[in-house]
Amino acid sequence: MNENPMKYTALFAASLLPFMTCADTKESLSIGAGFVLQNSAYADYDDDNRVIPLVKFENEHFFVDKDGAGYKLFENQQHRVGIAIGVGKEEWDPKNTNRFRTLDTRHRSIDAGVSYRFQDRIYGQFSAKLSTDISDDHNGIRADLGYGYPYPVTPELMLIPNIHLSYMDSDYANYYYGVSEEESARSGVSAYDTGSALKYGVGLAAAYRITEEWSVSAGANYSWLDSELEDSPLVDDDAESSVFMGVSYKFW
Repeated sequence: MNENPMKYTALFAASLLPFMTCADTKESLSIGAGFVLQNSAYADYDDDNRVIPLVKFENEHFFVDKDGAGYKLFENQQHRVGIAIGVGKEEWDPKNTNRFRTLDTRHRSIDAGVSYRFQDRIYGQFSAKLSTDISDDHNGIRADLGYGYPYPVTPELMLIPNIHLSYMDSDYANYYYGVSEEESARSGVSAYDTGSALKYGVGLAAAYRITEEWSVSAGANYSWLDSELEDSPLVDDDAESSVFMGVSYKFW
């Protein structure tokens, strides 16, 4: 968002590439930078494309990854259950559009929740997260499911096709895609109240290890919106996409 985009994107770029790594070590740290190109379904909207820091950390008790910063409640070779605090995945700023300038800003929320990860070299990787807003932006609930299958092309190159599904309850969906009566009265935009909603999509990620320390990654995601979101006056498309490129250095 225009007010401070780094506040919302630092540390959590891995949310765009949910199946980038399959950690074999109990302790690791990598730091890098990436660039995100977004094409949202919002009407007449200039999406923020930005450079972002990339941080991935894990030890016996804590982690920083696509689920945010978290604490492990349970972990073995295949399963991990944790609690995490992270940044929400949605935002909308009227400064980025000429058509809806008088509407309110929809901020990225700060979310807390429970996450689960399963990873296996034969069966692939599955993730699930249930989170709720703790920043008092929308007070909604979001559930995310994902599955990816890492495919080693060479010892250095890994491809990871994946699928993902997100459920938003009515509070969550209405905050980002609804239009209140008050907003409608001052803007002339039709009021709209959403129910619970879904997004679902596919993606492809790739990671290439240049050396033991340096690696580059890239990925693309394509998601569809269900009718509850597509019918919003803020939306003019039934799909959205994102592309990510990054480089990182592994310290241990």
